[in-house]
Amino acid sequence: MDATLKRLHDYNHWATKTLLSHLENQLTVPEYTLKLMQHIINAESIWTSRICTEAQKVGVWEEHSLQRCMEIHNESTETLGKRLNSALDLEKEISYVNSLGEAYTDNIHDVLIHVFNHATYHRAQIAKDLRINGLEPINTDYILFIRQCAKK
Repeated sequence: MDATLKRLHDYNHWATKTLLSHLENQLTVPEYTLKLMQHIINAESIWTSRICTEAQKVGVWEEHSLQRCMEIHNESTETLGKRLNSALDLEKEISYVNSLGEAYTDNIHDVLIHVFNHATYHRAQIAKDLRINGLEPINTDYILFIRQCAKK
């Protein structure tokens, strides 16, 4: 197993779970924030399905409650974690059709980097949207994860 990918996997789980918990504690969640959160969760689930060669369970922009987002995220994280802890060939190529109907082939290593990077990108957009709407965003920086979780 690649130690960096494992750490990024753990970071992604922590950051997404932390953000979901933060959103659940808000009186209201801005519409765009919720849409981005759902998209993060859906994309993670879709990519997990592709890696595991399983049928896709959600649509790219499918709507869910925050509680359901947490459930889907936990399922994806557990599945990816098991794959990373197995003898997964990270250079193995997977072929898939994206949401626009375009066919691609990429190796699992690159797909995983994309999944983690994609979530980070959208968490930053959520932080900005929260601030625009007068809400305080939560810090989900990688270094905070390292300080709080990885060194324990």
